[in-house]
Amino acid sequence: MSGKRFAQLLLIGVGLAVLAWIVGLLVDERSPFWLLLTGIAYAVGLVAVYQPWLRRQETNALNAAERAAAEELQHRLELVIDGNNDGIWDCDLSSGDEGDVFWSDRAHALLHLGQGELGNSFDVLRRMMLPEDRDEFNKALRRHLMYRDPFNVEVRIEVPADGTRPGGVRHFRICGKAKRGEDGGLMRMAGSIADITDRKAKEEELLHNANHDGLTGLHNRDWLMRAVAKLEELSVRRTDYVYAVLLVNIDHFKQVNDNIGIVQGDDVLRQSAKRLAEVVGSEDDLARVGSDEFAVLIRGIRQSGDATHVAESIRDVFSAPFELENRDVYLTVSMGLVFSGDERERPESILQDANSALSQAKPLGGGRLVTFRPSMRERERSRYRMMRDLRTALDDGRFYICYQPQIDVRQNALAGFEALLRWNRPDCGDVLPTQFVPVLEETGEILRVGEWVLQESCRQAKAWVDAGQRNLVMSVNVSAPQFDHVDVVAMVERALRDSGLAARHLKIELTESVAMKEVERVIATLNRLRALGVAVAIDDFGTGYSSLSYLKRYPINELKIDKSFVSDLPTADSKAIVDTIISMARSLSLEIVAEGVETEQQLSYLRSNGVDLIQGFYYGIPMRPADVEANVFPKWTPAGPR
Repeated sequence: MSGKRFAQLLLIGVGLAVLAWIVGLLVDERSPFWLLLTGIAYAVGLVAVYQPWLRRQETNALNAAERAAAEELQHRLELVIDGNNDGIWDCDLSSGDEGDVFWSDRAHALLHLGQGELGNSFDVLRRMMLPEDRDEFNKALRRHLMYRDPFNVEVRIEVPADGTRPGGVRHFRICGKAKRGEDGGLMRMAGSIADITDRKAKEEELLHNANHDGLTGLHNRDWLMRAVAKLEELSVRRTDYVYAVLLVNIDHFKQVNDNIGIVQGDDVLRQSAKRLAEVVGSEDDLARVGSDEFAVLIRGIRQSGDATHVAESIRDVFSAPFELENRDVYLTVSMGLVFSGDERERPESILQDANSALSQAKPLGGGRLVTFRPSMRERERSRYRMMRDLRTALDDGRFYICYQPQIDVRQNALAGFEALLRWNRPDCGDVLPTQFVPVLEETGEILRVGEWVLQESCRQAKAWVDAGQRNLVMSVNVSAPQFDHVDVVAMVERALRDSGLAARHLKIELTESVAMKEVERVIATLNRLRALGVAVAIDDFGTGYSSLSYLKRYPINELKIDKSFVSDLPTADSKAIVDTIISMARSLSLEIVAEGVETEQQLSYLRSNGVDLIQGFYYGIPMRPADVEANVFPKWTPAGPR
């Protein structure tokens, strides 16, 4: 009985004793002292009689509360077990072994088993596991019980078909924790079992996507970097181990996308992946590392010819046509090859070296293989520095334009100029256009720089026309990237509007190779330029594959004979080519320009065979505006209308 309850009873007893004493005084003449003692005795007796009864009442109330709490806890545990998506298990470890194991109904259901089929141990579960996973399960359980390592293991279990669900191997996660007594001895262990097959499938899908190209199914660049790092480690441990990386780039792949379509271009990439796998033997050593670029790992090379043989085989399989929408498309590949063994600080350096070799192969015309040499590394560094300087050259005012005169040999007068871009590079001086213009095109800077050249050339032409050169025509080159990525007509309209130059004073030049790409789109653009009143010329004519049937479709004014044919005049071969070009131009009523004329002999032959305009060092080098005004205008009279 609690102290509070006892005090209450004692207070009641004392109260009764006092009441008895008062009553005694009133009805009995005996001593009040004895009456008081009698009352106290009654009170003590009352406490003695009622104390056990009160204790039993309190005990019964406490037991009822505990039973209610226990029942509530039991209900909660049953709700947790039944509502949990995982299976629950529990075992008694006090006997020193795994003891009796309790398995929840959910655990049986996850394993496609009926209630009770798991028995009262882990034995049935172990037999369902794949052998290698069974060993891992046993090791993990033993480490947990002996060393208290966390018990959390993933295993594959062969579950039976149960009528509604198919059988097969599924992935499960089993985890648990043992409880120990105060002496450290094992008492119990409880845990859960969960089916993680769907999660594992998603993880494997994510892992596959992280390491593979979605279009071709080949490995991607991230995988390649890790594979190369492992091969580098192997080559360090084994000095006799040699491997190679071969980069394979599809030549002119963009033309497939532009002329046939992206869908067909994707088909080419998938077919290319299959052809590469045929050569290599499987897809295990292949990766797609760019839009039209693949990498091949060649392992365990005994002699350099092994890698060269792979490259030659790849070139051979690409010689067969690609069948696309009932048409055959012929493609070639350029390749860059690099061998391990050179001292490299990082694994990615070998890929950089392979790319350097590929960069050397691409300009050679397609279908070529170049093997990396250490000297290429410095060439690539130099090229990178050039790219860096070119990105700021326009904003820094390092570009300028020179103007080379074009002479009308029929009138012996100045017909106009060609605008030629020049670059004064810091610490290097003037750089040849053949060195920096391809880099401008590759980086995309040609788009900004090309429009600046057009704007500046139109502004200068306007100034000279206003100064008296009333029939002057300014020729400006437009590059392939500009035709691909810019609305050339809108660009020309802006330049004419901003400068105030009349359209008849402007001639747009495009190379034969640009004219032959996406023929219909180019023809449409040229028609729009002609509608503005701008003249159009095909530059470097004779270096491509234009035929008369193609040429007559283009709305052009002028053919420009490439200087490579002019420089060899009057040799028989060059004369034959030049005569053919002149004949084609005459049949189409086109004006003819010969560039690169340097000698009297060349001039005489061209003039006598009907060439209209001459451009070259014979009449003048490209000059800055001030030199033109000082040396050209005083010497030549302006040509009349043509």
